[in-house]
This record gives sequence, structure tokens and C-alpha cells, in this order.
Amino acid sequence: MCPNDSSKRGAAPRGGELVGLLPIFILSLSVLLLGPIFGFPSRAWGQGSPSAPAQAPAAPEGAPPGTPSQTPQTESQPPSTQIQSQPPSTQTQSQPPSTGQPQQPLFVPQYPSQYPPAFQGPQPQNQPLGQPPQTQPFGLPPQTAPGGQPGGSPIPPWTPPVPPPPSQAHPPGALPPALLTLGGGKLFSLYPTLSLSEMWTDNFNQTANHRLTDYRTTLGPGMNILINGPTTKASLSGNAGLTYDTVDRSGEIKYFPMASAALQQVVNPRLSLTLTDSYIRSDNPTQADPFGLNTQRRTFTSNSFSVAANYLIDRVTTQGYYRNSIFSLAGSNGSTTTAFSLAGSNGSTTTAHVFGVNASALIGVNNSARVGYEFSLSDTSGTSPGNNSGHTTGNLFTASLTRQTGLYSSAGISSSYQLLSQSNNGTQNTQVWNISLFSTYGFPSGLSLSGSLGYSLLIPDQGSSTSGISSNSNLSYRFAKAFISVGVFSDFRQTALEGQNFGIVQTQGFTGLFLYTFTPFIIGSLQGTYSKNSFTGAGNSSSTPDTNTLTASATLDWQLLRWLYMRGQYNYLLRNTSGGSLTGTGNISVNTAIISLNATF
Repeated sequence: MCPNDSSKRGAAPRGGELVGLLPIFILSLSVLLLGPIFGFPSRAWGQGSPSAPAQAPAAPEGAPPGTPSQTPQTESQPPSTQIQSQPPSTQTQSQPPSTGQPQQPLFVPQYPSQYPPAFQGPQPQNQPLGQPPQTQPFGLPPQTAPGGQPGGSPIPPWTPPVPPPPSQAHPPGALPPALLTLGGGKLFSLYPTLSLSEMWTDNFNQTANHRLTDYRTTLGPGMNILINGPTTKASLSGNAGLTYDTVDRSGEIKYFPMASAALQQVVNPRLSLTLTDSYIRSDNPTQADPFGLNTQRRTFTSNSFSVAANYLIDRVTTQGYYRNSIFSLAGSNGSTTTAFSLAGSNGSTTTAHVFGVNASALIGVNNSARVGYEFSLSDTSGTSPGNNSGHTTGNLFTASLTRQTGLYSSAGISSSYQLLSQSNNGTQNTQVWNISLFSTYGFPSGLSLSGSLGYSLLIPDQGSSTSGISSNSNLSYRFAKAFISVGVFSDFRQTALEGQNFGIVQTQGFTGLFLYTFTPFIIGSLQGTYSKNSFTGAGNSSSTPDTNTLTASATLDWQLLRWLYMRGQYNYLLRNTSGGSLTGTGNISVNTAIISLNATF
């Protein structure tokens, strides 16, 4: 896979055979990526145009002909979520169609995904990937999700595929799909929530030796707030996470809250704003880094914030955005007094800022071009931050060409170049190059594919270069009662811009999900992930052995009442570590079982 893999030591004795599946996936993905470029027929099985609306809205002012709101998706002009300032009137046979000017569509782009869904940000301990049943407030009529139709399916809705972002880019945080599909309803809704869970684990500290069994009880009073205006969609949710562990001899109650917020504001038909924020405080290492780099049970706080402005100028789509990440890690003997401060020896704090702009324009009817720039700044400090401490600045340049090959299909090429400068015992520069082919393919009956395949090269001032295959791909299919999804990620990661600073690592991640609806009230899911991280020598030591993490989970959700559901979940984790003061050396296995009740009032 990578030239330097042969020089690495300490590879995991288990899980390595999964990496052998990558060539098969690459071969299959290449056919899908290169097919549209070489002119293979785009009228593939099942891909048909959806029924046309009775009256399509007009294109934005200044847009080229043939670009209404239902135009095929391109990277420069992703499908827009149409938010009407007034509900459209219902046409009947006795009423002639309106001859007035059609309403202008509003410009609300859909953002690409930085990683496959299973690797996107921290997940609650008792929530796997997928769509859990939505509890409904007591006394309200049932519905499956905000904006959903009563009696509908809890299977995640189909969404048009969006091309993956260029390598090393950090696009704004994506809005929750349920927020984008809100129908008519109250302008403001406030719902108190309450959750109670009991978790058993046979290896609380996730160590190779001296395993400790723990029973964790968590009481989570919380709140869900929803704003559903004509041009304003927003959600805010939080959970207090009051936690007690039997393994903790002090008997104190820990405070592990979680909160998330999302906002979409349409200012006018050409300008829209989005905002996302996610906060978590926990001691579960699997929530600190989705690819398994964090291996020690230590309390941490993490907050990710993003804001973006999207403006349409004639034929040019522009975007400016800002992302902020703060990650604080307690020391090995650290203790916490509040939800926002950490104390103890050997702790560290990483703060990162990303400023980005990009612009794209149509070339003819079916082609588009995009250019972008990102400036990043990160700082790691503390009593023991390691050899990646200090300031790091980055300049990223991206460019891409896209050709629309069908209503929900496209193909193109992207490239990126990044120059990183780290001030730690002198200035050290690192260059990261990438070139990739990407493609999207889908049809509303259920299939959605977004994938890229390319080559990345990392060139540090000190040490040898590292290269490898890059991919950011996700394939999903929605059946009547089931949903299946597989994803692959392979590339260099700048960990300081996303959470805890481990320097630049080369990551390979594989994920799969199967969700099935047994009845309208009982849903089961199976999920698995495998990830491998190799240290490149940029901000870390290249002699550090690779880390390998395998996870599997089985979940069963039962909707007991409209406002109450019960969840049972089993998790298995297998990790290979090179050793540490807390974890030891060798294979680490963890078995976890969780049962919870979740209510919305």
C-alpha cells in the first residue's frame, strides 16, 4: 500500500488481512470512476429521471440557461435545499396553472463529507452510526423524524451524492440531514429529554494487563430545541451525562456532557449562512479520535465549530468559511472540577484555526472548475505535549475540474498542494502533494456513491518521503426495510486540525453498516470499522510502530411508546498498541454491553 510500510515495525498480529481487501476495492472503484470519463453509457441500471414537478422554479438571476433548482449536481453547484418563503399553492384541475413569474430558488449548497460517515467526529458511547428511532414528545401525533411523514420508514432517507473534497481540505461542518428536510410546523419547539443507561465493560482502562470490570450508570437530562422558519432552520441539543463508575473508589459523580448545534440561514436568493458546533467531554478514548489514535482512558474535552457564507455571483459560486477546534487532554493522574477545565500532570491543549475560501464557475453546460485556498494555524501546549508542540502554519491550494455525466452522476479530477511549517526546535517544513480522480453516481431508488482514488506524497525537510494511495469513498443503498453502507478512507491526516495532536499520520480506514427494520417499532443494526495509523516523522517519530484498531457493534432499538424507546447494544474492540505507561504492550480487547431508556417529553 505504501512504500514505507515495509520499514515499519510492530504491525498488528491481527486485522492485517483486512488491508488485503483494499486492492479489490480499488479495482472496483476504478471502474466506477473511469467509466464516465471514457464515455461508458450513463443510462445505467435503475438510473432514471424523477418525475418532473408541476411547475419548476426559475433559475437564479444571472445563471446560465438550463440551471434551475433541479439541475444536475456538479461540484461547483451542488444541489440546493429549496426553502420557500411561502408555501406553494395546490393546483387542481379546475384551476389553470399560474402564469405569474415563478419564484426564485434559494442558494443553499450541500457540503462534501471530509470522511466516510462512521469516521465523522465523536459519537456518543451508546449511539452507533445510523438513524436511531426518533422519540416523539408525549401527547403529540407520531412521526418518524422531524419533517417526516407519519408512518414513514425510519431508514435514512436517500440524498444525492456529493463529490468528496480535495485531499487535506477541511470543508465546513455538514448540517444534519433531518434539519435540511424539515417540513411545515411550529416556528419554535422545545422538548425536554431524559436518558438512563447502564454499561458493563470487562476492561475499563483498556489495558493489555490488569483488566478491570466496571459498571457505569449514566443519567442524562437534556433538551432539544428546534427552529423551523421559512428561511431559518436551526437545532440545539444537549445532554448532561451525569456518570457513576463502580471502579472509582472515590464514589464521585463525573460530568460528561455533550451538546451540538446547527443553523442554516437564507439571507436572500444568492446568500446563505451555515453554522455548526459540537462539544463533548468524556473519558472514552474511542470518542477522542474516530480512527483509534487515542488509546488511553483519560478525561478530555473537545469542541469543533464552523461557520460558512455562500454567495452566488452571476455564474460564479463563492464560499468563505472558518473552522475552530479545541482539544484539552487531562494528565494521567488528572482530575476535573468543571466541564470546561482540566487539571493534572502531563496534560496538553491543542487549538486550531482554519480560514478558507473557494470559487467555482460553469464552463459551458456540463463542466465546472473550482479553485480554493486554506490557511491553517495550530498550537499545542502543556506540561508534556511531546515532539509536536509549538506552532504549525499551513497553506493549502486546491483545484478541480468536474464534468456532469448524468442527473445524479459526475466525474472529475482534483489536485492539492500544502506547505506546512512547524516551529519546534527550529522551523521544519513539510510538503503534501495529491492528485485524485473522483466520481459520483446515484439514483433516488436507493443507490448513492461518492468516491475518489488518487496518489499522495509527503516530503519532509528531515527524514524520508512517504507516499501512498488516497481514497475518500462511500457507497450506500437504501432498501424498503434495510440500509447498507460501506466506506474507505486512505490519506495523510493533520491531526492537530481535528483534535489531539499526533502530528501527520498516514491513515487507512474501512467501515461497514447494515440496518434492518424488523417492524415499525424494532430496528437492528450491525457495524464494523478497521483503521490503521502509520507515523510519518512529521510532528512525530517515524520509528513509532503502527496502531491498528478493530471495532464491531450490534444494536437493537425498540420503540416502546411514541416518546420512549429502549436500546440494547454490544460493542467489541481489539487494538494493538506499542505500549505506554497506562495501556501496556500487546493486544487489547474490550467487551462492552449497554442498555438504555431514552425519552422525549
